[in-house]
Amino acid sequence: MGLFTGDKITLYLPIKPTKELLEFHLFLWNLVNVNNTKLNKYYSTTNWIPHITLAVEDINKENVGTVVSYLSKKKLKLQIKLESVSVVRRDIGKEIEIENTYGIPRKSKKKSV
Repeated sequence: MGLFTGDKITLYLPIKPTKELLEFHLFLWNLVNVNNTKLNKYYSTTNWIPHITLAVEDINKENVGTVVSYLSKKKLKLQIKLESVSVVRRDIGKEIEIENTYGIPRKSKKKSV
């Protein structure tokens, strides 16, 4: 488990990225950063921490210790297959909206004949 600290504490599970995931992230970063737009530096290829967010809106300085203590007693070993990625938007004070979802192409395995 890990914590992103700051105004909004975020509790997350770090993941061990595959080469394909890192390549896909680089592809996406270059795709959206074509015009050197002001993207969040935390998502740059040098700063990005692949993770699964567990809690962000409902965790704070008062309850983070209790949450971490509870979860630290759990054995978590997950294997997750990434099949799609969604572009999401969230206006301040509103719910997250999914703009679009894209399937991730799989490299075909060569069959021996």
